[in-house]
Amino acid sequence: FEQMRDFPVSLNSKTLWVTNLATKMGKRGGGYLTTLLCHVLEWAREQGYDRIVTGVTCHGLKDAMDRGIASSPKDYMEKSMNPALRAMQKAAAASGCTIRNSDPIPHYWEEDSDSQGYGVLVEIVLKG
Repeated sequence: FEQMRDFPVSLNSKTLWVTNLATKMGKRGGGYLTTLLCHVLEWAREQGYDRIVTGVTCHGLKDAMDRGIASSPKDYMEKSMNPALRAMQKAAAASGCTIRNSDPIPHYWEEDSDSQGYGVLVEIVLKG
């Protein structure tokens, strides 16, 4: 995240990079992130953006692997266990958008032991 502030910004870009979306502990699972994302998608469309790109950690990966629910980061993804990605998929579907995501990326956020350092790059296409 610290490195992102050093990237050059093009005010003519049709891509909106979204960072630091989070739901407060104790409020997770209540649909807040999906609702927030639907508003972001609507706003981005109104502003003329073509797509949104963001990255998310693999929240719960360590626990899933420790408990034997997922055998690997790829298995975790195939079982749709990433809560942030599920919220994005719901928001994209509700907003008529197309969504794509990468495979789990190692060393995405090394400090996040819960995700074992893995993350996922997500693209939501706003225009068909």
